[in-house]
Formats: sequence, C-alpha cells, structure tokens
Amino acid sequence: WEVFQNSAGWGEGSGVPGAIGNQIIFAHARPGLFLPLKKIEEGMQIYVLTDGKWFDYRVSEIKEVYPNQTQVIKPSEDERLTLYTCSGFADSKRLIVVAKRI
Repeated sequence: WEVFQNSAGWGEGSGVPGAIGNQIIFAHARPGLFLPLKKIEEGMQIYVLTDGKWFDYRVSEIKEVYPNQTQVIKPSEDERLTLYTCSGFADSKRLIVVAKRI
C-alpha cells in the first residue's frame, strides 16, 4: 500500500463500506490526517463518505501494535472499519482503531 503525504489511503484488497470485510484506511499521524486519533475513545462515532453515501461506525477497540503484527489488517467475517496510523517513539508502533457499523 502506498502511504500518501497529504491524504488517507484505502487498503487495496480490503473490504468496502456496506459489505462484509475489514475496511482498512491508513494515513500518517499528522495534522489534517490521523493525528487526532491519539485522542479517540471507545464509543465515539466515525463517518465515512463514499460515492455520496455516508456510513456510520462506532469505535469498539483501540490498541497499539508493532508493525509486524499484521493480524489487525487481515480479512474479517464481519463489517468493520480499521484505521491504521503510526504511533510510539519514533513511529515504532501502529495505532489501530477498530469500529463497527451502526
């Protein structure tokens, strides 16, 4: 997956909103991108807009993992949104936010 300097990216091969699967959106932890995720809390809502349709998710899990812990981006048997960004000292970890469709 290509990480863009000024925008978020969708994980090619991951799920799509409205269908079963793990939908991965990733971005740098910078202002205007995913930097605010460090303040997110369980129960908060996330909205995703695709082709003029809004999808509503509720945060169910927040965790930090190491880059080699790729199970967080594997396909799922439910509809979920996974936000993925850098965290930790010198970006040594990844902040993972999992949200379920409401």
